[in-house]
Amino acid sequence: MGKRKAHIEGRSKEERVAQRKQLGSLRSLTVQPATKKRYDAALNRFFSFLDYEHLTLPKQKVQMDSLLAEYIEHLWSSGCRTPSERPLAHSLAPFKGLESK
Repeated sequence: MGKRKAHIEGRSKEERVAQRKQLGSLRSLTVQPATKKRYDAALNRFFSFLDYEHLTLPKQKVQMDSLLAEYIEHLWSSGCRTPSERPLAHSLAPFKGLESK
């Protein structure tokens, strides 16, 4: 089983703010360094693929789906053991602002 983390809460809002300042940002607490390293590596591999194929990130989600499918196909055809890039999906979260059309 995974390592348990202590839950620390202050009684007042001011105590909670002070404790949370010491702990750091929520993002730094939820994404562990090893996980962030995997996300960054997956994203770098994807960007290398885009550069190699002379492709750019699309502005629409439909095009992004097609591009990711093409990348997964590339991984599969190049003999990668696991063609699904789960860390890539998480590392693309900042690009969620793509237009929905």
